[in-house]
Amino acid sequence: MVDWKQTYSTKIVTTKSAVDKIKNGDRVFVGSMCCEPKAFVQELGKSGIQDIELLQFLPGSETSKLAVLPGNRFTLKTFFMGT
Repeated sequence: MVDWKQTYSTKIVTTKSAVDKIKNGDRVFVGSMCCEPKAFVQELGKSGIQDIELLQFLPGSETSKLAVLPGNRFTLKTFFMGT
């Protein structure tokens, strides 16, 4: 039987390493609200990548900050529909 702890440990990466895998023009789904990966989103903002479409069910605080940065580097699309 495979040891889940060993398998899990091979999947852990730093936020910088995760952001380095994203390329200009990519679409990235980001967890919403309390599931928003804040450290990852902050690292994304520090990177030089552009033309990134961020998808969320509900807009989170950190991701919303990226959407208003100058230069249209990030576009935020949500699935929330309300009146």
